[in-house]
Amino acid sequence: MKPGPDGRGMPQDPSNGKDAAHSKDMSPGLTKRRVLKLLVRVIGSAGLLAVLVYMIDLAELYALVGRVDPYWLAAAAIILVGLRFLMALRWHYILSRHDIPAGLAEAIRVTFLATTLTPLFPGGLGGDVFRGFYIVRKYGKAAAVAATVLLDRAVGVYSMLLLASLGAVAAWWMGRTVGLFFVLVLLQILIVFGWGGAVFFRRKVAGWRPSSSLLGKIQRQLVAVLLNLTDLPLLRRVVPGMIVLSLAMQMGRCLVFLCLFRAFGVDLAIVYYVVYIPLVFLASMMPVSIGGLGVREGALVVFFVDLGVPIEICVATGILLHGMLISLSALVAAVWFTASVTARDRTTAPPPG
Repeated sequence: MKPGPDGRGMPQDPSNGKDAAHSKDMSPGLTKRRVLKLLVRVIGSAGLLAVLVYMIDLAELYALVGRVDPYWLAAAAIILVGLRFLMALRWHYILSRHDIPAGLAEAIRVTFLATTLTPLFPGGLGGDVFRGFYIVRKYGKAAAVAATVLLDRAVGVYSMLLLASLGAVAAWWMGRTVGLFFVLVLLQILIVFGWGGAVFFRRKVAGWRPSSSLLGKIQRQLVAVLLNLTDLPLLRRVVPGMIVLSLAMQMGRCLVFLCLFRAFGVDLAIVYYVVYIPLVFLASMMPVSIGGLGVREGALVVFFVDLGVPIEICVATGILLHGMLISLSALVAAVWFTASVTARDRTTAPPPG
């Protein structure tokens, strides 16, 4: 019995006890499912890497690692850091067009922190969730923020296909056959048709008024996200600039792999990187492994072994990139932790005198 305003007992709402008991019953199940999903992805990464390791000559791999050119490796690391700044610039561009007042410095800080999760979660989803959570917590506008994250991801995928298509055209013009042009164009057409379907659905739900229940509130947020994603006047202002920045990012990724392959002594025409590296990143976005580990190396083998690149170099390049991403993440986390501790010490320090 709860005490009422007059001091007398009031009967408790029996549904509260049921909800509490239900949540207690569900929490272990949810935790087990999360652990199971993580375990499946860890096993997936380990299994794919095990298959690749079985296919390679470990002695040759060890010899290759000992001959890595540190200058090309340093160039790849510098480009990786530059890509983080470019990613932050693209996201700040989207936020500003959605009237979310996050500054560029803040977008850079959040982007660097978010990317510390990229090597540890499937498909880069950890970074997307972190960015969205941070901005919603500080500025609200949950539907607009969700739309910016989804739009950022969608335009990123489209730019990968677009750059690979342009690379295929360039390869054909140079007399080099890659044989993927029509598949890439078809995938882009499917993306455009999918967005067109969302625009059509927008007209169906624009005047919809969900109920006030919890499910209705969730539906209202989903409708708001859909309306943001299909706002034609807004997209006309946002998407062209996003595509330019995204293509620059994809070219930067191609240059990272060019530097890593050159570090192992492989010299290929840049057009091959332009065609295949976006597809490698697309494959690594599949949520079947941790940070694309195993999938990325397998995609490198599929695309580059036929060009004369030894399988050992393909696998070593992918693992090396993952190691560089983890190192960069650890460095960012260390800087953030040090800055946080310093700021806290300054706040709690007693005044002088």
